[in-house]
Amino acid sequence: MAAELYADMLRREGFQLIGRLDYRLHLTVWWNPAPDKLMQVILLNVGHCTLINGDKSYHLKSVSTEGETWTRDIGLLHDYLEGHFPELRISFSHFRDVPPALAQTEVRRRMAVDAPTRTIPTVEQIAELQRQLQARQQDIHATDRLMALSTTRSSLLSGYMHQQSQTKQRQIEQLQDQIERQQQRLSLFQHLQREYERKGSAAAYSFSINSNIQCVENPPQFQDALRAIVKELNDMHRYQVTQKLGGGRLNIQVAEAKEPAIVWIEHWMGGALTPMQMRKLSPEFDLVRRAAEEHLVVTPDDDIDADGHVRHTQKHLAARFVSDMLQRLDKTPVGGQKAALSPENLPPDTLPLTLGVFLDAAGKATGPAMLPLTQMVHTYVSGTTGSGKSFLARVLIEEAAAHKQLSILVLDPRNQSIGILVAEDRPKILQQYEEYGMKTEGAHGFGFSYFAPGLAYASPLPRELSSLAQGRSIVSFKGLDDERRCALAGQILSAVFEACNAEESESPRLLIVVDEAQLFTRKRLDESARHTAAQAERALDKIAREGRKFGIVLVLISQTMKDFAYELASIRQMTTAKIFLRNSDREIEYASDIIGDGRLLVRLPTGVAIMHHADWGVLRIRVRPPRSKVFELREAEIRRLVACEKDSASPVTSDARKLLAVIKEHGSETSQPLNMSRAADLIGITSKRKLLEIVSELERAGLIRTRKLPERGRPRVIQLVTESPNVSSDPADGTGTAAAGG
Repeated sequence: MAAELYADMLRREGFQLIGRLDYRLHLTVWWNPAPDKLMQVILLNVGHCTLINGDKSYHLKSVSTEGETWTRDIGLLHDYLEGHFPELRISFSHFRDVPPALAQTEVRRRMAVDAPTRTIPTVEQIAELQRQLQARQQDIHATDRLMALSTTRSSLLSGYMHQQSQTKQRQIEQLQDQIERQQQRLSLFQHLQREYERKGSAAAYSFSINSNIQCVENPPQFQDALRAIVKELNDMHRYQVTQKLGGGRLNIQVAEAKEPAIVWIEHWMGGALTPMQMRKLSPEFDLVRRAAEEHLVVTPDDDIDADGHVRHTQKHLAARFVSDMLQRLDKTPVGGQKAALSPENLPPDTLPLTLGVFLDAAGKATGPAMLPLTQMVHTYVSGTTGSGKSFLARVLIEEAAAHKQLSILVLDPRNQSIGILVAEDRPKILQQYEEYGMKTEGAHGFGFSYFAPGLAYASPLPRELSSLAQGRSIVSFKGLDDERRCALAGQILSAVFEACNAEESESPRLLIVVDEAQLFTRKRLDESARHTAAQAERALDKIAREGRKFGIVLVLISQTMKDFAYELASIRQMTTAKIFLRNSDREIEYASDIIGDGRLLVRLPTGVAIMHHADWGVLRIRVRPPRSKVFELREAEIRRLVACEKDSASPVTSDARKLLAVIKEHGSETSQPLNMSRAADLIGITSKRKLLEIVSELERAGLIRTRKLPERGRPRVIQLVTESPNVSSDPADGTGTAAAGG
């Protein structure tokens, strides 16, 4: 009697009976198909009691609205699921063969992401355009024949006919152009489909979350238990899945399972439906086929090529999943995990960085904290003021500077990075050296070019911003308002990206460190700077998404991850390594998604960081003291330092030294800047390109600047940066530099 009452209650709540087991135990399975529910409830009757449990299933989606971004975060997904759900089931199946229909669906998704406003044409649509073209061509031929037969001399009629003929000819050209573009897009679509059929594989990844088991003995208890289970699952769906997995803090794209039969096949029967076998079934199985294909993810096992370029890089999702699961099943002790990061296991081509020492759970040092930059990829660092964030950022830069093949660009809103140029000399810092096996005489400055467009006594930015992608440079934005700072940062980031994207690179070749990164975002600036901040955000986003394949590594330093929420979530999600120093408030919640227990951040000592990386898990590091000074120097000291830097700077080529001597001689004789064309004559250069290269070289060295004169023809002149300008700068130049011209 009670079982029948329970069944009526379930039906009133929208559940439908989908399964029954009557061998020894009596078990029934119920499904709620409502769009705001999509959950399953299992009832197990034992004597006069009934156990009731609910679960809700999800599957990994193939492509997010912003492109395929989730594959690298499989490890993070596992960490998150284990840390947030007391009970769950995970299922994974891999299929080597991809049928044409599935390959076509995947290519449509990807092409829609690349060009959302451009649809993929069909053969029928192109044929219709060709029929329209043929009709218009016949029409214009008929008009031409009519004009040829006409014997009238009327200029009015003749002009009208000629105008009509020209209009129709333009329409024909537009149709021809449209047909050509559509044929090219269709051809690309068909080519990519064949590539995915040949090189792709499919995978089904799903997981289920479960409610607490309730034990009831009568209908009122059952009613309360059922509603509690529905609420529990809905709350977990809303707060733990939708907000944090569906495009939220983790870069995972999931969808709710809509077909309980597919879930049972995946979870309870040991595997998913094979897409190639499903293809062979008759049309009455279309519902099953469509439901199963919704759960499938298609990835390329080899690079997908088109027109001589790699359109989609290989993913090897199955290998990544299996590797991660094996690591989790055979948990390597922390010491063994760090052993993989020991010096003997990190050859020079991994660009190792020694950040300090690893710590165990008790806070005892266990060995040098050496990390390969090639695997760290993009990195995020957060911490409150005084937590050691600036020291960690400086140590990252110093360690990267040891690799001569690596270019470094530091963007600094506060001017603290000027200290890179001088040795640390404060006793309080130097006395820490011995603990890390360092010697005080090892403190030294590092050779960086220093640019500060907001300071009159410092070098302006080079004329060609793309040159900052080479060598070692610091750009200080001190003295600039929010709008100008963000505008320059956006221009610099865009320029260096364009300088690098001509050639892909498997190894890092440019490290970009953005200090106080929140000062380049709209969230932290007033309304007047929102437009330029949006430009800086877009430039950061592009580097975060695409920089890795061109050898660009991005390091973002900020006080809290919430600086990169909502519109900027993709930037944060692209950071493979996340490093947390002491923090509080909402940062604890963010960190909990990644390191498990965010409360650890509150108690972290100064200079101790917790790092998470999918390949290494969670690491605890005590950061070594820097060799250079982490301190914003006094203005007088900066002036002296910048002056010394300019005096000691020496162009690397003899042509540049020759031009510099000519400029100095001209300045001493006339006290006037030197005309660009005159400079070419004095050093005997006839190639304008060669002259521009030499001028750019001297500008990068901080020895000269170029300006436009407010005269007819806008001639450009050169002068030493130590001179007081005798001509007014062109407002259009911005920083006083622009492209040189004769």
